[in-house]
Amino acid sequence: LEVWVDSDWASDVRTRRSTSGGFAMLSGAVLTTWAKTQSSVSLSTCEAEFYAIAHGISEGILVQNILKELK
Repeated sequence: LEVWVDSDWASDVRTRRSTSGGFAMLSGAVLTTWAKTQSSVSLSTCEAEFYAIAHGISEGILVQNILKELK
């Protein structure tokens, strides 16, 4: 299982909120994708990436749990 994430720091000009997104892959097949505006204003690119990574970990755990249930 591979999880890829990225963020765009302060991409919303009006609210200065960052956008993050990513996808989870298994054996080259995309299982899930997501993209959303982050709920808080990040003060740096590093902080925006951290939030994206945390969301990616959460999605990865969710996909792992679903795959375990399917076995």
